[in-house]
Formats: sequence, C-alpha cells, structure tokens
Amino acid sequence: MQIRTCRTMRERFSNRILKPSSMGHAALLRKGPGSFILTLATGLILFLAPAANAQRRDAFHIDYTVSISSVEGHLFHVTADVKNIKEPHLELSLPTWTPGWYTVENYFKNVLRFKITDATGKWLQPEMIHKQTWRVETKGLDSIKLEFDYRANVLALNQAKISSDYAFFTGIELFVMAVGHRANPSSVRFQLPNGWKIISALTETRDPMVFTAADYDTLVDAPTEMGKFDVNQFQVEGKPHYLVTTPAAAFTKDNADKFTAMLARVAAAQSSIFGGLPYDKYVYFYFFSRPESNAGGALEHLNSHVAFAFSPNPDFMIGTASHEFFHTWNVKRIRPAEMWPYDYSRENETPLLWVSEGFTNYYGNVALYRAGLRNRQQFLQSVEGAIRGVESNEARSYISPANSSVSTWVGYDTPVAFGISYYTQGQNLGALLDLSILQDTGGASGLDDVMRALYMDFYKKDKGFTTENLLAIINRFSTA
Repeated sequence: MQIRTCRTMRERFSNRILKPSSMGHAALLRKGPGSFILTLATGLILFLAPAANAQRRDAFHIDYTVSISSVEGHLFHVTADVKNIKEPHLELSLPTWTPGWYTVENYFKNVLRFKITDATGKWLQPEMIHKQTWRVETKGLDSIKLEFDYRANVLALNQAKISSDYAFFTGIELFVMAVGHRANPSSVRFQLPNGWKIISALTETRDPMVFTAADYDTLVDAPTEMGKFDVNQFQVEGKPHYLVTTPAAAFTKDNADKFTAMLARVAAAQSSIFGGLPYDKYVYFYFFSRPESNAGGALEHLNSHVAFAFSPNPDFMIGTASHEFFHTWNVKRIRPAEMWPYDYSRENETPLLWVSEGFTNYYGNVALYRAGLRNRQQFLQSVEGAIRGVESNEARSYISPANSSVSTWVGYDTPVAFGISYYTQGQNLGALLDLSILQDTGGASGLDDVMRALYMDFYKKDKGFTTENLLAIINRFSTA
C-alpha cells in the first residue's frame, strides 16, 4: 500500500510539474516551491519504498520445492521452507479432501519419511495434534524445513499420479498449510526430469521453474502437470487459455482446433453474464484415459478444470466443459457460507449444493445454446431430461434438494441405497426460477440477475451466501 501511495503521489506531482520537453525528455517547468514539492515526493518514495520492501522480506512465507524422487516408485519429494517465524509454536496441516469432490481422502496416508529440521539441520520432534496436523515448537527459531516423499500412484480427479512420461497433482495433496498464515503468499520451485516440460494453474514468474500463489487457497486449488503432453493456446477477451491434452498425440490438431473454438465461445457466453472473466489465465487439463479410482468425470478449480474424456470428440466433450467452466463463478467464487472459507480438515456440509451444482447444470446448457453450439430443440431436451430424472425417482418424495446436498458426503462417488441427485433437482429449480422471474418481470429480469447479485454482493465482499440471502435476492428481482 505504501508503494502504491508513493506512485500516486509521484503521478500527481508529475502531472503538475513535469511535461515532455522539445527534446522528448521530462523538463522542470518551474522552480522554487515546485522544486521543493518534487524533492519532497522523491524523498518520500526513497524512504517508504525500502521500508515496504523490507516489510515484505520480513513477512512470514513458505517456499515449496517439488521434485520427482522416483518415477518407478511414483514418488514426489516435497520440501517446505518456512521463513520469518515469529511465534513460539507453529501448526502445520495437510488437507483431507479436495473441494468439489466430496469424499474424505486423508492425503497423509500417502506420505513417507516426514521430517522437520531447523536451520542447522537438527531434527525437530513435532507433536501430532490431529490426524493431519502437527505442532512444532519454534521458540527461538526463525525458520524450519519440512520435507517428505509422497506416493502418487492413482490418476484421478482428487489424487496424484507419476507415470513414465508425465506427473500430475493438485496442490491440495502436497502442500501443508501454516495455521494462522492462510492469507500469506508462497512460491513453488519445480525440478523436472530431463526432457519434461511443465504447465500449471499457478502464476508464472520470470523463472520457468518457479510459480507463485497469492494465498494458500489459491495454492492448493491449482493443478500442475509435468512431462510429455500437448498444449494448444488460444485467447478469450485478451487472456490466455491453454488446452492441455494427455497423452501426447491423443487429440488430433483438427479436433484441438475445433474444441478450442468451442471453448472460446462458451467462455465468452458465460463471461457476458458477469461482466468479464475473473482470472488472468485458464487451463483445461484433459486426460484421454480412464481414471484409476471412482473420482472420474471432471472437477473444477479456481482458474482451471480437469476432465477425463473417453472419446476424443469435441461435440461430446463440450457439455462437460461448459458445466465445469461455469463453476469458475458458481462455487469457486459464489459459494455457500458453510464453505467460506473451506475447512480442509473435515467434511464441509451445506444445504446449498443444489445451487452450486444444479444451477451450474442449468447454465452449462444455457451457455451452449447462447454460444450457438446447441439449438433450441437440444436445449429443451436437456430440460426434459432433468425433469424426467427427478420425476422418475421415488426419493424425490422423501429427500429435499437441501437434504440431498447435506448428505452428499455419505456417498458422493459410491452408490447409496436410496438417494436423489441435487444436480438434477437444482437444475430443475434453476429453470423454474428463471421462468418465474422472467414471467413476473415481463422479461426485465431473470436468473442471470440473481447470479450477478450473488457474485457482487457476496464474492466481491469476501463472504459466502446463505439460503436466506438467496431468497432475498430472488425476491428482489421477482418484483415487476
């Protein structure tokens, strides 16, 4: 903030005192008081900028390093250098689940040779206070190093995999959180086998092997792939988008060109609802293989999604892509209050997944229609299919969309004896709400307005929404 203030002062002073000279350089127009003001501004800049830089250098932060210690053993080696510790003890935790895939995985079960040392290399003895949380006595210590191996032998949406020609993970599996420092930025350095390349949803730096994240939630919501794969880059609204397909050569150039054109149209259609794309880049990770657990299909992330495609056919793939892309807003940013912020240590139960997933189902189809990728009849067929899916299920008489949402942790990716999908329940409710608001307002408002209001009133104000909040917004736009 201090640097921004200094720059603003400098710009104000420059506008008043400096202008281009005939030689093309800045020339001082007046002396006396003006010279004093310019000198004062320069002095403030020189005084405040080093202080701000020093403050950043002194702030708590973690520098992670990820390497592959054994391809044959499917092992990552993870190091976390924790610096500028200013508390007598520090708690470090590893998540138990991946947001968007509602099963507890307990990622610590994949950890080997976990150890923590001080700056001299002396082993410290952390106390395990929860199943994936450790307390480290740090009195008198400015820094510590945590390191471990991580077995990555399952290719799935919520797991990590190392194979002979690629490695894939999401940050949620590998990166520990320092409790109380969730908002601090971090960096990740990668060390790759010879001949491998890398792409990540994290932010690039000048060093192609170093990426950054603004905070812990961004860090763990970013997939990364290393190895041999194909990348097709395209632009939407001036922002880079990357289609990453694995294995290499599994997706022909013609199919890639067709699919990226479709993805661009979907992105533009959905962006128009909210007034722009909320990220600097977006990455589509597509695996043309079968998942090695029940965690198949597709999964959304903050500025990316991961999908398994059984057939390399863009016409079949675009429906899933549209759904996952709408999650960029709905659930990744517009999120139920019970999940704001995420608690990575346990199940996060909410009665509003019928909004997060059901409305996303609805808008996935709406976006395809608006983008010109589905005709009117195809859109109506999607509506009809959702209606039939609920009407033909006896459980609709027993389980509400809210209760179905809360109970998702019972059997998200495994069968239950008696259940109903909040995806289709919410899809139907989304369509009915859209029709109702359009009818009540003579077409002046619709569900688009509700989604925009949720985005502006809650995500933009750094909070989640409740059922009562949702009803209030719906009522606001239902008045003619």
